[in-house]
Amino acid sequence: MDKKSLGNLGESAVERYLTEHGCFIVEKNYHATQGYRDEIDLIACDGSCILFVEVKTRRESANKPADFSAPFAVTAQKRNGLSAAPGCFCSITAVTRATSRGLMLPVYRRRGKR
Repeated sequence: MDKKSLGNLGESAVERYLTEHGCFIVEKNYHATQGYRDEIDLIACDGSCILFVEVKTRRESANKPADFSAPFAVTAQKRNGLSAAPGCFCSITAVTRATSRGLMLPVYRRRGKR
């Protein structure tokens, strides 16, 4: 499985988890237009709170267990984007400034799982 497919698998797992726990998915792969070139994987709504979600997926291989480096894979640029995303999103949509949270959710795929 290539990196893009693995990332999509992780994003789908997080999307499913959020919806099963009462969240509404507002956007997928959101690109803010105000100078932020990366994307926010998911934007979800949990009642009155908007969640800006970055998903990092890691896999286990035969000779290497899944490492726990996913949280460290979020660069300073991505953290800045997660901080800027709520303002960008609210300014270009009809959403009023609501309570928001930036989340980084790691997903670890076990070896042999499809």
